[in-house]
Amino acid sequence: MITPASARDKEIVSGNSEQPATNSNATSSNIKLREGYFSLGIRICLFHQASYYSIIAAIYKGARCAPRFTASGVHISLPERIKMNRNRPPFLEGHYYHFYNRGARQLSIFREEENYLFVIRKMRMYCRELHLAPIAYCLMPNHYHFLIRQDGEKPAGLLPQYLFNSYTKAYNNLYGHSGTLFKGHYHSKPVENQSYLLHLCRYIHANPVKDGFVDESEDWPYSNYLEWIGIRQGTLVDKEFIKEYFPAKESYIEFVSDYIKTRKLPDEIKSYLDKLEG
Repeated sequence: MITPASARDKEIVSGNSEQPATNSNATSSNIKLREGYFSLGIRICLFHQASYYSIIAAIYKGARCAPRFTASGVHISLPERIKMNRNRPPFLEGHYYHFYNRGARQLSIFREEENYLFVIRKMRMYCRELHLAPIAYCLMPNHYHFLIRQDGEKPAGLLPQYLFNSYTKAYNNLYGHSGTLFKGHYHSKPVENQSYLLHLCRYIHANPVKDGFVDESEDWPYSNYLEWIGIRQGTLVDKEFIKEYFPAKESYIEFVSDYIKTRKLPDEIKSYLDKLEG
């Protein structure tokens, strides 16, 4: 069983709830509302001489929903973190997902080397515990890209959630930062065809060169490009995936270099990335 980072992480970056009793004179009825993956429990109490709605409990995994009373009835306003799940892809075993987020207000989310190493260590731990295969990743000063395959039943979306909840708390403690570190919730996109998958790999690994931080992708240590081309023997990589699509490391080096020189991607991918990073 995985314990969320918020409950267990104390590292610093440098590297049946009871139902309340009801009135005995009241008549109660239960209404179950089902929406997507969650349900809300609402009890409507009607009293003699007068009737009004009383929300006894509206709970989604511990998060209460705020009722709003109008002439037409009771409306439930879902917390933002519940609304957010409606826009998430269904996380399925055997599928690939691209995750991305950036610092709020162009804020640098990594200030020093140990910040990057903290995230890499945590990423390794969570990938192992969640049964995820890291295909390509790159940590940049103000954003990150993860391309992940879900190899088990646990949703791949738990990776950025657990990882960056942990990191944000440690970052805030170390630097005395307050407020949000990231620009909203992470973005996620299922990757459903081979061409899209491979072009994303090279785009992710070319990021440090594209953004002007280094001259060659192999000069940036905070991605798994070095594992792809056999220079570093790290574990945050799927070697079988590489062998399947690029059995000769020279072919992948050329594939990445071609993008760096031409900056050309298929229109669908370019449109997605331009919108994402715009």
